[in-house]
Amino acid sequence: MNDACPTPAFDLVNLPSPVVASSRSEQQAWVYLWLADVFAAPPGAEAIAAYRRGPGADWLETLAQIEPLEVGVMQLWGEIELPLEDGDLAARLGMAHARLFAGVAGPRTVAPYESAHRGDARPCQSPVAEMEALLASRGLTVARSLTEPADHLSIQLTLLADLVAAEDPARTAFAQRLNAWVPGFCRLCVARDLTDFYAGAALMLVTLLELEAEAARSDCSIC
Repeated sequence: MNDACPTPAFDLVNLPSPVVASSRSEQQAWVYLWLADVFAAPPGAEAIAAYRRGPGADWLETLAQIEPLEVGVMQLWGEIELPLEDGDLAARLGMAHARLFAGVAGPRTVAPYESAHRGDARPCQSPVAEMEALLASRGLTVARSLTEPADHLSIQLTLLADLVAAEDPARTAFAQRLNAWVPGFCRLCVARDLTDFYAGAALMLVTLLELEAEAARSDCSIC
């Protein structure tokens, strides 16, 4: 069994420019991987530079051309274009990430764990074991270098990206699982984010999951 995340992390700094996906499924998988990266950790100064002057700018432009995502992309992009030095903006987004997802904001924290939004809302409950089983069914575990439980949103989005890239029919059921809790998580992000970065990403994510649900109903592609 591989001791690794399902798919390699999204490498914004070294992303090819322009971004050209070999298939629609690959493009969709990249979007989920990027969102997994956004919610996993705040961007550093190097990533901010990539968003402003490098391949990250091309990536956002590519996303903005997907009409359902445009509003979320432009909201996130507005934060990137604030008149701050790269390092200062990275610090601002690092604080926002800590406030939203790491408990710094106290009761206004938006826990990025499925178990925090299901049942009695206690972390590390049955969704963790269920996710570990799903990963194991694909010969995977959470990498030892990660310190998050398996029901963390970023791990779930990485698995979804893996299913999408493989055109695995299990994608539909797993997207339904995410649709059971992620929309509520995204609404809280939009309401509580003191920047536009994570709110914009949340808008994109909830839109993608809505499109996943529509695609399941009509058996069509989403991007």
